[in-house]
Amino acid sequence: MLKMTIPVSVVSVKAAKDAKSNNYADFLFVGGSISIPVDQAAFDTLKPLVGSEVLASFQMKPSGIARFGRSVSIFEAVKFLGLVK
Repeated sequence: MLKMTIPVSVVSVKAAKDAKSNNYADFLFVGGSISIPVDQAAFDTLKPLVGSEVLASFQMKPSGIARFGRSVSIFEAVKFLGLVK
């Protein structure tokens, strides 16, 4: 796994529906968007930042795929690690 820090816009933060589900945060960044589970502390930190651009760190999982007949690497964000001050 890799750690990657990128500038993102916080689009929304959604609370868990019940005790068995997760809080989620939606982020926009150059090249795409992501909806990723966050813990309660991250939820509380991100909630007032909706609509803001921040520097965030994510744990990334590299994968190889074929695109237009060529092998390329992609990085999938699997965990929100926190904000960088």
